[in-house]
Amino acid sequence: RTLDLPPLEGALSTPAHFSDPSLLDELEANIPDLIAPIRDAETICVNGEGTLHGIYDRPRYLYALIAAAHQLGKPTALINCSIFPESKPTGDSPESYAVHAEVLHHISFLACRDAFSHAICHAMGIPAARSFDCLPLEAVHHAQSTKAERHGIVLTGSVLRHPQLLSAFEAVARRFAPEITLLLDKPKPQRADSDQHVADHLESVGLAIRTIRADSFESWLHTLASARVVVSGRFHHAMAARVVGTPVVTIASNTPKLDALTELGAPAPLDPFDSHLNEQLIAATVDTLDAHAPPNNLDTILHLANRNFAWLDEPAALHTDPPRYELPQRIEAAASTANQGVPSSNQIPSKTRSP
Repeated sequence: RTLDLPPLEGALSTPAHFSDPSLLDELEANIPDLIAPIRDAETICVNGEGTLHGIYDRPRYLYALIAAAHQLGKPTALINCSIFPESKPTGDSPESYAVHAEVLHHISFLACRDAFSHAICHAMGIPAARSFDCLPLEAVHHAQSTKAERHGIVLTGSVLRHPQLLSAFEAVARRFAPEITLLLDKPKPQRADSDQHVADHLESVGLAIRTIRADSFESWLHTLASARVVVSGRFHHAMAARVVGTPVVTIASNTPKLDALTELGAPAPLDPFDSHLNEQLIAATVDTLDAHAPPNNLDTILHLANRNFAWLDEPAALHTDPPRYELPQRIEAAASTANQGVPSSNQIPSKTRSP
């Protein structure tokens, strides 16, 4: 079910809003379709993805759901998530860390898909397991059927939309024009981050680039698996390419999420704001085309992805890992300030996963 939620404006913008005993009643009165399924459930599982980023409407609504579950005494697992309290992680907005920490302290099981988020949770005093994105668990089942002769370069866009990045995509398209395929996804309702704007820009500068609009997960994955190289500023595209053994050249996004691939052997993402990005992107693409495909560390990726579901089999306390990422000092200080003490004992009971 998809719910149309109204803009929050000033609501749910401070830590106190999420601990207010009246929160549940207000949500039930205004958004009953959100609360009714929580009341009926035994346990809540939230797929965080990249939603918990900053304090925009979407993370605040997700945190309101989690806070409501806590008030109802429902154990909650937050899995497959990145935790980026600031829109740009600099440590300059301690109040945003306090909002995230207020709710995360009530999570029964937390699995972070990248080391940066995991370290932030540790600094806020929140136990968390180190995991990875869930997409490889699905992609690996299609990997054999998507194998094909590799040819050309697949280009995807980025969440970021600034002229310098478009210029870099244009530079790569001009340099490798006959070999470039621009991969587009199906348009998403109410989302402005479609890569159609990249296609429009390339057409506006006279570049007739082949485009593929993936209409299914299988066609999307097949396009990535058929390339010699994928050039991308998108986390899931670059990750799926790694799973099917396609080398990647990445450009950093609006959060450090692409660093999760670097931890697992992928090259470090390029800086999208570097004045020499055009030359760097072309050079990295040439080098990757000429090199042997690096190991994709698939066993490690799948092991970490499966850790999102450890709470189904064993007590949550067994899945708290020490951090292995050194945060910048300002971020460490901001996250530590938000540490509000010992987490709730609202633990998920041990279960046996059914086949």
